[in-house]
Amino acid sequence: MLNIIYYAWFILIILSIGMPLTYYQYMIYRSKEPWNLGESNYADVAVGFIIPTYNEENTILYKLMNFKKLKYPKNLINLIIVDSNSNDGTIKYVKEFQDENPDINITIIIEKERKGKAHALNMALENVNSKYVIISDSDCFIPEDSIKKSLKYFTIKDIAAVAGNEKLVNVNDNWITKNEQLYKDNILKIRTGESKVHSTICFEGGYAIYRKEFLEEFDEVTGVDDSGTALNIVQRGKRTIIAPDVFFYTTFPTTLSEKYLIKTRRARHLITLWKKSVKLYLRNELKLPSIILIPETYLHLINPYVFTLLMLNTLYISLERPVLFVLYLTVLLIPSTRYLTLELIMNNLILLYSNFLHFSGKNITIWKKSEESRKLLDLNYLYKENLI
Repeated sequence: MLNIIYYAWFILIILSIGMPLTYYQYMIYRSKEPWNLGESNYADVAVGFIIPTYNEENTILYKLMNFKKLKYPKNLINLIIVDSNSNDGTIKYVKEFQDENPDINITIIIEKERKGKAHALNMALENVNSKYVIISDSDCFIPEDSIKKSLKYFTIKDIAAVAGNEKLVNVNDNWITKNEQLYKDNILKIRTGESKVHSTICFEGGYAIYRKEFLEEFDEVTGVDDSGTALNIVQRGKRTIIAPDVFFYTTFPTTLSEKYLIKTRRARHLITLWKKSVKLYLRNELKLPSIILIPETYLHLINPYVFTLLMLNTLYISLERPVLFVLYLTVLLIPSTRYLTLELIMNNLILLYSNFLHFSGKNITIWKKSEESRKLLDLNYLYKENLI
């Protein structure tokens, strides 16, 4: 009986760790390929810059200070603040900034009723007449050369959207934030590889820039506004990428409970995204290559169950062979392997739970980022990095 358990354990290791690791290594290999960028000419390119807000009085002034730091002609930027009926001082601060900076073209749009981020972005999109449109959340801060760095990728003609990658302002707060940044750095290698192969549709809402002619609207149907919109662009025959040298800085929860909430929300979005992609693939309509679809679908929809079986199998073997339990404990005592192991376990458990939530149709309360992010903001860090 124990021999069968060992064989099962070996197979589960291959399926749950070996296959994802193979995809990870393959995408690292692909990420090293050149972009073959052309000569960019952004001297006279107008852009629409949309900031969606809802009860952001704690961060909106810092966001506007960050906007002023951008090294891009302000006369070429139409700054659009779209507010989802905030009940705090968000709009008051925006109007004060508008009065103090008459040289900046600012449009303020206020929704009568809060209907979600995608709906707010679509309202703002109606006011953009430029070739490019930028979306950036109010608690995300971008370096001064971000727009110019982003525009160079559009010299590749089939690229229609470019997203930045996330860096944590409060990365040194504790092991949770340090481990999250380590996780993001590794995921970036996968997203860069996917971008080189064709596209990554796992988009970040903190900062992204689009060719407006290929952006009909932000996806309100699935509730996955950023990544759902990226998939819709790919379905129009264009590419959506994450640029490894374009960043945005934000905060992340410092407690496990808050981390669980925000990562569960993200996991549900990705599950919805890949489920929709599979449906398109089965109808022979998906424009995203199978080399990306199949591994990502496996990672998000199947592997959480396989990984859970692996953990149960490992627990059983450890009870039968206590010496193995000591070996596992040793692995957890080494910091470099402990954090990676804990992150691997937590992410798969969150994906497993998120799958149950998704298919049962249940919702959960998410981390109130607009309220918490101000508490976590390290203003000294923002000044040091010349972000405000």
